[in-house]
Amino acid sequence: MKEDGIEFFLDEISIELGENIMTTIREALERTRVLIFLMSATSQHAEWPKFELETIWFNNITNSPKGMVRFIPLRLDDSKLSMTLQPYKYLNWKTPEERKVNYPLLKKAIELQRSSTPST
Repeated sequence: MKEDGIEFFLDEISIELGENIMTTIREALERTRVLIFLMSATSQHAEWPKFELETIWFNNITNSPKGMVRFIPLRLDDSKLSMTLQPYKYLNWKTPEERKVNYPLLKKAIELQRSSTPST
């Protein structure tokens, strides 16, 4: 994505040593226009992804104009989807072939969202 000019936040590379993890993630979520959620059996039950989802949904519903944040789930495995995630259209991202085929769709969705929402 970086090669395509798409800026992204990934905690492993975006948070510096000594930074407050929760504050840094919350600030990044407040600035985001696209949240890519990696859906798997693990992520649906882990605390950090739940925190990120709750934060983005709260901000999107209470603090942002409608449509300000695009939620794009990428499905990493065949685990059963939680009730919270079932309503959302997702991209299969399980195999290298699926990623190759679906990356242009992901890129297009990100570019459409970037062009349709004002910068903050």
